[in-house]
Amino acid sequence: MEKRDDFSDFKIAFQQKKLPIEEYRYTLDDGEMYYVRIGDKSLPVLLLIHGSPGDWTAWKELILTTDLAQHYQLIIPDRPGYQSSTTMGGGVAIQSAAFADLMKAHCQPCVLAGHSFGGALALQLAIDYPENVAAVVSLAGTIAAPFQEPKWYNYLAEHPWIQTFLSEGFLKSNREMMLLSKDLYALTAKLKGLDLPIYLLQGGKDILVNPGSPFYLLDQFNRVHLRFNSQWDHFIIWTDREEVSQFLQGVNL
Repeated sequence: MEKRDDFSDFKIAFQQKKLPIEEYRYTLDDGEMYYVRIGDKSLPVLLLIHGSPGDWTAWKELILTTDLAQHYQLIIPDRPGYQSSTTMGGGVAIQSAAFADLMKAHCQPCVLAGHSFGGALALQLAIDYPENVAAVVSLAGTIAAPFQEPKWYNYLAEHPWIQTFLSEGFLKSNREMMLLSKDLYALTAKLKGLDLPIYLLQGGKDILVNPGSPFYLLDQFNRVHLRFNSQWDHFIIWTDREEVSQFLQGVNL
């Protein structure tokens, strides 16, 4: 997760699939936000948000091996603090603020989809920019506050001696995970005012996100669609790509 290929290598892979891909950057007070734009610009926009840690390439195989890009134009950022996005990371509200220019430029409106930590950020973006969002999709998302209390290993990773052995990406990841439960309680208090379609995909064999997470939030939404499979694990965007692609294509715009 710390090292990735040169962008030209990715460009070749997408061009071989006849999918145009472009890089974009915009400047904020404390750094830059980076994202890629893939596919036909006349199609509806799907904004994909990676987990923790990670970067935009988490979605590469899903796009290259399914027909998702035949249904959506794809906007995929590196989240704040990761890889080419050098602006400040932190809690979901801080990260959401860094998306303002991207949301205004490409979401008129768009579908938001987040994997893992990206699910929480997708909900925060919907709260902060409701006029720019058509629907929200959480894929094994960290969306339920009681289930996202820091784990023992998160506390261990806060120890200065342990931190000397961790990569910068995992240090950033641990910081945002330490904040997540508190952030989610604040976010949940605002969800009942969110009048958007919400799509939740969750597996029963997920060892990183409690499988009960989407059920905890069912009564918070006016329009909610849940798909649960007892055999899916946390890594569905890689292991069950076709299922994820079909779920995303099933969003009613």
